[in-house]
Amino acid sequence: MQSVCTVAAAMGPRGVQEYDQTLNSAALYHGKFATSTVMHSALPQVGMSPRKGRPWRVRRRPVILTLVALAFVLFCSVFAFGSQGPQRPKFTYNGATTVEVSDSPYIYPDLGHIAEYRASHTVTLPDGQSVASHTHSKLFRSNKKPQVVLVLPLDDAYPQDYLEKIIQDRLDYAKRHGYGLYARYIRDYAGSAQVDTNQDVSLEFARIFLMREAAYAFQGVQWLWYLDQDAVIMDHTTAISDVLLTSSSLTNLMIRNAPIIPPESIIHTYRRVPADRIKFIVTQNDRGISTTSFLLRNDAMYGGVLLNYWIDPLHRSYDGFNTYDGAMGPIDASLTHMVQWHPSILSRMAVVPNSKLVAYKDDGKVLSKQKFNDGDFVLHLHSTNEATAVPVDKIVGELNGALQRRKLE
Repeated sequence: MQSVCTVAAAMGPRGVQEYDQTLNSAALYHGKFATSTVMHSALPQVGMSPRKGRPWRVRRRPVILTLVALAFVLFCSVFAFGSQGPQRPKFTYNGATTVEVSDSPYIYPDLGHIAEYRASHTVTLPDGQSVASHTHSKLFRSNKKPQVVLVLPLDDAYPQDYLEKIIQDRLDYAKRHGYGLYARYIRDYAGSAQVDTNQDVSLEFARIFLMREAAYAFQGVQWLWYLDQDAVIMDHTTAISDVLLTSSSLTNLMIRNAPIIPPESIIHTYRRVPADRIKFIVTQNDRGISTTSFLLRNDAMYGGVLLNYWIDPLHRSYDGFNTYDGAMGPIDASLTHMVQWHPSILSRMAVVPNSKLVAYKDDGKVLSKQKFNDGDFVLHLHSTNEATAVPVDKIVGELNGALQRRKLE
């Protein structure tokens, strides 16, 4: 350093000035980029990175940690996906252990084997294997999806002939309008059949489990239409998607500012909800909201949440629901309760006239315009005033009479 200074002095004032500028530049460089002042040199020191000025042993630590993390992820993935132990198919649901995948949108049981089901609650697969029905799942997977899927619960306590007529009614209607059909024995979801709950499921609430299964079986389908097996579609020329699933048509049918429980209750349907926000379409009876026939949007944010809340053990174990009159009393009561206490559900629900979704044999004592008239869409084979379940033989007789009067062309 001293020799450099002597040379600069010998060069005169100009040499001293250039020397000072060199020192200032070096000091500025190290003050900004170096971690400590070691030498007034712009050259990298031995053992240090030429770009960062840090020792390699410091820079290599994050690199090593990254490599270790990647190796750990690879190790876990090998054990997660490469295990040779027993595995359930990746698309199972509700504890299903056997799965069929179909590209046909018409899924329903073979009633030719109903005796087998009644005896052991098993079903026979196409390969001849007999499996437990409640842990078997049949899924629809296709790029071409129907807009609407009819969901049909089947009670094996009914005569086989009756069930065949009901399935044929739904199948003919679905094929005519390009819809899908999902029919299952309802006892697959009743009692202790559900493995995802520690509480027995009543036959009424089993219908909601069926709806949840249908939502999974037909992923990507826009709407699910639940229609009870004690109802028959009387007008096959009417496409429900044209009548209720377009904003322009639904706007004119929504019953606004109506009491949830007629003739008067504190909670009413909303006055100004736009039709394009509706995700749940129902009718009413004398006791409140009816679950005989309803349309539900098949999405996770509304449809999925509603179904999961509806079947929650804490919700359906409420004793007050079981004292509700009517064949569908408990789930009618539970839904009526939900829409009164949860604005998030009510704000996306539309009540429509019975003639557009389901009508009854007679009129209500409280709510009028429930009775079926010629030209109406769907007939429920029960009376709206019946407080208990109707004998099966009476329902069979009502079905035969209705089939003779329905409009097919």
